[in-house]
Amino acid sequence: FIRGVVLPDAPNEVRVIARPGRGDLVVVTSTSTGSIAFYDDDVGDLVGGVTGLGTQPFGLAVDHRGTAARLYVSNFGDGRLAVVDVPDLTRPQEARLVAHLGSQQTCLTRGPTSPACLALGGVQ
Repeated sequence: FIRGVVLPDAPNEVRVIARPGRGDLVVVTSTSTGSIAFYDDDVGDLVGGVTGLGTQPFGLAVDHRGTAARLYVSNFGDGRLAVVDVPDLTRPQEARLVAHLGSQQTCLTRGPTSPACLALGGVQ
């Protein structure tokens, strides 16, 4: 055991992004907060995050692009993908949500009589 780091509630998927000449950057999804968090191995702590990804973000894929990355986060609760750009891996605190792919599938994932489905106007 080297150190402990407090993560956002309900962490799930983890991906490591190698940064040549530097410590790794670790991305963690959090289903209960609708966010991802970034751990910087050079700092030894969380250094940023992105909120508003959707309902229950879980799966995570990384498209590493040199000194940048694009993250694809699947939202278990609403059936969409959130797209997050990290323009500079040395400054993950500048990451931002740039898109959602697909339409919300809340009526399928929660049922047609769920409050979330009814708030969207019923069956979709």
